[in-house]
Amino acid sequence: MATLDGKTPEQIAKEIVQDAVQSQLVEIDGVTSQHLDVLARYESRDTIQVRGEKYWTKNRDRLREETLIDLINNKHKGLVKYLDKRELDKNNEYFQKLVRDGMNKDQAYDLAFNGKEPVTEEKKETKKEEIAQKEKK
Repeated sequence: MATLDGKTPEQIAKEIVQDAVQSQLVEIDGVTSQHLDVLARYESRDTIQVRGEKYWTKNRDRLREETLIDLINNKHKGLVKYLDKRELDKNNEYFQKLVRDGMNKDQAYDLAFNGKEPVTEEKKETKKEEIAQKEKK
């Protein structure tokens, strides 16, 4: 089995999974910590109002952690959504350019959105010749 720096692919995969599921410590300054408290209290305002201030005091760390996780996950989702939209916009622009330049819409779509090169008659003939040569062998 191939090794990479003395490690097998299984060992490397195990380390990657372990890093992905292991909790990490994050340090923030005092003002940011206060802002996190404000956000956590806002997110849990209904529960704190019903259960009282003791609930906030007892569960402060957990509520802050949940709020931070939600903020990070929402920011990540927003970034992924933005990047997907940007890629789609670029593909649409490329598709429109290909159509304007005279390419068939089906071929332009395949090239712009699927990354497939348009199949021309020359390529079809070349492919047929390659298949015929393979069959002769």
